[in-house]
Amino acid sequence: MTRVFRRSQFTASALLALLAATAARAETFESDYTSLQDCAPAPHLKLPSRTIEQGAFRCDGVAGYSVYVVDDDPRSFLVVERGDKLYSLEKPMVGAFAPGDFPNVVGAKKAEWRLDASGKAVGLIVRVSYLRKESGGAASALMAFDLRGAAPALIGVAGANEEARLLVDNAAGSVGAARIKR
Repeated sequence: MTRVFRRSQFTASALLALLAATAARAETFESDYTSLQDCAPAPHLKLPSRTIEQGAFRCDGVAGYSVYVVDDDPRSFLVVERGDKLYSLEKPMVGAFAPGDFPNVVGAKKAEWRLDASGKAVGLIVRVSYLRKESGGAASALMAFDLRGAAPALIGVAGANEEARLLVDNAAGSVGAARIKR
């Protein structure tokens, strides 16, 4: 009898875990978009590692966020502002590319913000252009960032909008390293 109880207790626990996981995935997300073009010049941007005196532009965000486009020739990257804190995305944005690919967000027209049902921003998706060092050809990729943690973190890189949205929507706080696939 003890064996039967343990088995049904295990089955009930597994069923509850499955239902909880299904409910978590059933959460709905929506997108809001903000422009990364014609943004206001920022006089200087003080990051923990350095101060950028020129080439930074502050763009509106959503749900308490702003985003800066930093044109640090020949590369460019984003800085996310939440409240009074700045989070540089330089390392994950540049690090996802092979040396010599020169990632660039200056030409990106908009940022896609993934919002949960309460309107809270949970993710950021942005298109990054780059040059392939070995072929010299232009390419682009969508970088998906998780905004649910203490600091924005790269979730992954996608080739299509829906794939990038799924990366954010399914992240649920789990973040892994990503590199551009050739």
